[in-house]
Amino acid sequence: MDKSDIVPNIQFSNTISKTQTDDHKSGYRYRFKFENSGRRSIVDLEIIAKLRIKGLKSSYPNNWQVIYIPLEYDRIPQLHPVKKEKLREAIQFSYDKTNEFSNTIYPDYIRQKVKDNTLSLEDILSLGTDRTLQVFVFGYDEFSGTRRVFQSKLYKKNDIKVGKFDSRGLEVL
Repeated sequence: MDKSDIVPNIQFSNTISKTQTDDHKSGYRYRFKFENSGRRSIVDLEIIAKLRIKGLKSSYPNNWQVIYIPLEYDRIPQLHPVKKEKLREAIQFSYDKTNEFSNTIYPDYIRQKVKDNTLSLEDILSLGTDRTLQVFVFGYDEFSGTRRVFQSKLYKKNDIKVGKFDSRGLEVL
C-alpha cells in the first residue's frame, strides 16, 4: 500500500459553480467544492482563496496584484473521508464582502459595479492581462497531527460553469 493511500487528500472541483440567487444584485453566487478523498480525517481546516491579477497598472505591466477573497466560511472543524460519510464541502466566494475593488487601482466600471452591488466574478477574472484564482486548504492529519496544505488548480474565467454541483461528486451539472 502506497503512503498516499492512507493519508488525507483533498480533491477540488475542476470548475466553479455559478447559480442564480436573490442574495446579490448581480443575481449570481459562485462556489467551489472539495472533498477528502483520502482514508483519514482532516481536522482544523483553514480555507483561503487567493486572486492574482497581472498588469492591473499599465505602468507596471509585469506586476501581480494579490487579493485574498473572503469566503462564506473559512474554517471547518473536521472533514471525514468521502468514502465514509459521502460529504463534500461547497463554499461560496464572498468577493462582495471586501472593499478591495473600490480602490482607485481598479477601472471606473469596476468601482461603479461595486457601488451598484452588481460586480460579478467574471468581471474580476477579466481584469489585467492575466489572472488566476486559487483555493488553499490547510489541515491536520487526525492520526499523525501533521499539517498539510492542499491547493486547487488555478481557476480562470472559463472555469466558471452555470449550474449546481452534483450532490454525489465534484462536477457542475
